[in-house]
Amino acid sequence: MRWLYLGVLPVAVLVCYLTGCNMSKEPRAIDHKDEPGEYRVKVREEVWKRIGMQGQAVTSRDELVGSWDAALDTSFGKVPPEPMFVYHLRTDGSSVIETTAGGKTHQDTGKWRLNDDGTFSLLTWCPPAPEFGIDEPQLDEDRRHVAALTDGRLVMWNGDGSLLLVLSRQRSK
Repeated sequence: MRWLYLGVLPVAVLVCYLTGCNMSKEPRAIDHKDEPGEYRVKVREEVWKRIGMQGQAVTSRDELVGSWDAALDTSFGKVPPEPMFVYHLRTDGSSVIETTAGGKTHQDTGKWRLNDDGTFSLLTWCPPAPEFGIDEPQLDEDRRHVAALTDGRLVMWNGDGSLLLVLSRQRSK
């Protein structure tokens, strides 16, 4: 195994050198959602382009309360994407997230909130992971930008726009 490591290391250094990375500098941030300015504006414009319409800021928690089918955006063609999650966002800030992909249903409970800056936070319980120094269950925050669409759907995306969710109100069953 050690020989494999010694053989791969020089190749990795060469690739790094040829692609222009500089290991003496701090790496660039992967997700720029907390950096206001030009980058954020460009990401938002790309989201509008992908979904084919502009969204409006969500200004009230009431706009988010309810049950939502959440689908990952792969394309906004004529066939709507298949929901992968159901978000149940309750008035008291509690949430139940059902994962529906793969033919099985799994539920996570947690909390949600609309932040002062207009972003959405989903907080879900993570089990203990002693191997990583996490001895107690804890809340994990997934923060996204959110906008309301004119057709009643919501769109949520991460800071670089690589993850885009489309939420449609779930109809009574």
